[in-house]
Amino acid sequence: MAEALGIASSITALIEASTAVIGYLKAVKDAPKERKTLLAEISDLKDSLLKVKPLTAPLSVPPFTVPFIVPLTLTLSLTRPALADDPWLATMQTLSKPFARLTVLLNDLQKELEPASSGKKRFLWKFEKENVEDALKEIERIKSLMVVAVQRDHVALSHTIQEMLDSVDTKVDDVLESTHRNGEVTSRVETKVKEIGGQVGHIIDDVSRIQSRAQEAQDEEMLMCIITWLTDLNFKSVQAEKLSQRVGDTGRWFLELEPFKKWVDGSAASSCLWCPGNPGVGKTILASVIIDYLQFLDHEKTTLILSIFCDYQSAVTQTIPNLLCSLLKQLVQDHGLSDSITSLYKWCLRNQMRPSLDTLIKTLSQELESFCHVYIVLDALDEFTDDNQEELINTTRSLGNNIHLLVTSREIPKIRLLFKDETRLDIRAAAADINTFVMSKLSQGDIANLINGDDNLHEMILTGVAEKARGMFLLVSLHIDSLAQSTNRKILQDALKELPDNMKNAYDETMERVKHQGKHKSVLASRIFGWIVFARYPLTMLELQHALAVELGTTTLNPDNLCSKDLLGSVCGGLVVIDQTRQDGDIVRFVHYTTQEYFMSQKDSLFPQFQETIARTCLTYMLFNDLDIERQNKNTNNLIRSAWHAKYPFLHYSFEHWRYHASELPEEEIIAFLDSACDKKVVKIFHTEIGLTKMPVPLHFAVQYDLLNITKVLLNRGDDPCQCETPLLFTAINNGNLEIVKLLLNQNEIDSNTWNSGKQWTPLSYAVERKFTQIVEILLQWDKVDVNCKDSTGHTPLSYAVYSRSTQIVEMLLQLDQVDVNCKDSTERTPLSYAAERGFIQIVKMLLQLDQVDVNFKDSTGRTPLSYAAERSTQIVEMLLKLDKIDV
Repeated sequence: MAEALGIASSITALIEASTAVIGYLKAVKDAPKERKTLLAEISDLKDSLLKVKPLTAPLSVPPFTVPFIVPLTLTLSLTRPALADDPWLATMQTLSKPFARLTVLLNDLQKELEPASSGKKRFLWKFEKENVEDALKEIERIKSLMVVAVQRDHVALSHTIQEMLDSVDTKVDDVLESTHRNGEVTSRVETKVKEIGGQVGHIIDDVSRIQSRAQEAQDEEMLMCIITWLTDLNFKSVQAEKLSQRVGDTGRWFLELEPFKKWVDGSAASSCLWCPGNPGVGKTILASVIIDYLQFLDHEKTTLILSIFCDYQSAVTQTIPNLLCSLLKQLVQDHGLSDSITSLYKWCLRNQMRPSLDTLIKTLSQELESFCHVYIVLDALDEFTDDNQEELINTTRSLGNNIHLLVTSREIPKIRLLFKDETRLDIRAAAADINTFVMSKLSQGDIANLINGDDNLHEMILTGVAEKARGMFLLVSLHIDSLAQSTNRKILQDALKELPDNMKNAYDETMERVKHQGKHKSVLASRIFGWIVFARYPLTMLELQHALAVELGTTTLNPDNLCSKDLLGSVCGGLVVIDQTRQDGDIVRFVHYTTQEYFMSQKDSLFPQFQETIARTCLTYMLFNDLDIERQNKNTNNLIRSAWHAKYPFLHYSFEHWRYHASELPEEEIIAFLDSACDKKVVKIFHTEIGLTKMPVPLHFAVQYDLLNITKVLLNRGDDPCQCETPLLFTAINNGNLEIVKLLLNQNEIDSNTWNSGKQWTPLSYAVERKFTQIVEILLQWDKVDVNCKDSTGHTPLSYAVYSRSTQIVEMLLQLDQVDVNCKDSTERTPLSYAAERGFIQIVKMLLQLDQVDVNFKDSTGRTPLSYAAERSTQIVEMLLKLDKIDV
């Protein structure tokens, strides 16, 4: 390495000397033509030195970029650091003596050319012609050596250099002739290098393509991860499924109405269009038609089409945050990822949390700003949770001024008030559409065979069904299904005369038909209806199949009890459909919202004690012997759970929701289950999310499942509340169960200041963080509670209350004399500091009313509350500056 550095230094010195000489030669006045020749040679010499210098560097140099044509062995050697026995280094060392002579020559030239004193600026020509020729000859020799050094192998080069040193007077022509003799070798090397260069070029192209594909695959993987993470709701799939149910050109009439056209082109007085309609008139199918129409308009890329299909059976998952996530999901599906969405995903992943409603509104609003027009079609608002309908509409409207909102719903007074100032366009079933739908139904299935060739009967049915349907497509379907049960044309004609003209009577008639299809099928249909009515969420086909297959009191699942998918769909008289739009599997549901209402209105008479049936089914399923597998590590547990979900798809529902169905079960039956369940290893695997490492106890599950009376019974029978691995107070607070919290606080064994094993929260800190105001109030009334207890980050309950903007809880805490209002966390920050930073004006006012509050506390970075306020709130700055004790 030292030798290489020495050679490099010599070349650097030669370059500097040649540069100086060139400068002097250019400055010489009135010089003969030899000056020009010498200037050209030294300039050429400098260029050669500049080309040789990179070859002496001890760092790796990309191959095939060397400015000289060199032997392959030399080229390859340049891709590694120079070593002591490196042939290229040895070759360069043989040039050290010629470089030394060249240094002397250039120094002599420099001395002769430079002015005699600093005051003398004129450069004079002092050389004789012979002197110049000698210098030119020496320079030419050195240049030739350098050329040979990069063209010949080490041995030949060393031999040539040694010969030239032995005979300084050897003519340059001899060297050139020697070089010429090696021309063929050089030519072959050049050819080989070019071939290798071409191969490398292909390799580089291939690598670039591989890298590009890998990046595309990585981007696609990130896209799919974010789409999956955003929400399970898949309204694009719903849209496609609903549109597939459209018959012919039905709904075209709506697209040609003037109010709709104005809504589309933006010329309407309002950007919101409310489209009410009676049940069964095809509002959802029409919504899908509208979306399809908008998607195929000649839009620019600055137009976005989004959809929301509200569903009464998906109320648990269709929350406002989840619906906003679905809009983001559609945006990403159509236009790819943006930096802000990717950043949001990574931030939430790091912090193990879902985005808040405010964050979603902000992110979605920013994303929609890039579009000139955003069309949002929101179907079936009446099927969204009643208490949140107004918030959903207001939130959607707030997303931007470029929003075109179309909402369908039933005619409900509360919803009508929401749109009293908006354009209204009623949805009705056009007579032509009803006829088209009836004819489509008559052309398929058993009824098509029954009326085949009888045009008069065909026309009679068309007229009769259309008249009885009263503009409701759903009634058409029920009527055709009813008529299709006829075994001959006479029976069909009689049935046609008796068709009901309203939904209630149509459902009653359908239920009568279901009851008379045979004992086993009738019972099966009734059980299916009951599960759909009472289940906590819509069950998948697999979940329902397993639930129906359970025999109460057994310890295994008999696979012979499983009913086929086709059978389950056929015994319900057309009142149940299989929804294939969900990502988590085919969902079994009622055919329409009115069907759900029909069964709910008489659930007690139709399904007596069905809640208890579901509860016992869940309990039996969870205690199957096959599930008693020893818990191992976390990853193994995940694999076991995945395997169990595949083999026992009803297991997740059983664990999560049995308690909601068990309210009417006898207490002794529930306690017997808890005692048995806690002996089963399966419960530990399915409760890893609550941090259990040991076998749980019945008392833990009683609290976990909000079973107040059962908790009392277990405590009275002597169960130890301190035996639970997770402190029971935390479990109760996590569920927000005020009554169980009160019950536990009255147990002498319970420590009200116990820490959890994570952030070292106390129950009070945890309740404050969860914003459970009533529980906080109860805890503050408990004398034993430490209101200033710090967690692992130094935060107190007051810190959490301020940080989470829980104004009511802050007020409750500040009323306590023992609360430390200047408590500092691990970064030396106080509650006032956080309130000022976040712009919480009301909380800052409350804190400043206390004399003991220190407004000048500096944190670990030297910042005060005033410093933080200056970045966020002018009003808080003004409040602080009015204080006499403030340090500015």
